Amino acid sequence: AFFPQRGFMFNLREGKKAISDFKKLGVSSERVVDLMLIYVEDGVRYTNEYGDISESFYNSVAGVYRHALELMKKEQLLEKFQKRAEKMIEETEGIGWGFHDEISDLYGEFYRVRHLKSR
Repeated sequence: AFFPQRGFMFNLREGKKAISDFKKLGVSSERVVDLMLIYVEDGVRYTNEYGDISESFYNSVAGVYRHALELMKKEQLLEKFQKRAEKMIEETEGIGWGFHDEISDLYGEFYRVRHLKSR
């Protein structure tokens, strides 16, 4: 979805479709969470590599992050994925459109901690 073999364009729809198709295979929730976090991690890496994208891009990535956190909570996987979820706060530092704040707020909502939004 984010790093095609040619060019530098991203395809959010394709990434989300891959997650949806993967869920339909009946795999474990743990594997679905892993794939969702890969989507978020790659989205963050993409914007850090290519620069500011768009509000809709950040809304999509943050939405998948929220859904991953919701699934982690439901399936009691928050502790297992905490380090990866928390790393997104650090990795989004300095990204615009309120993206960093959204990621920080979501993390705090699910892990019940206050995390510094900026240093």
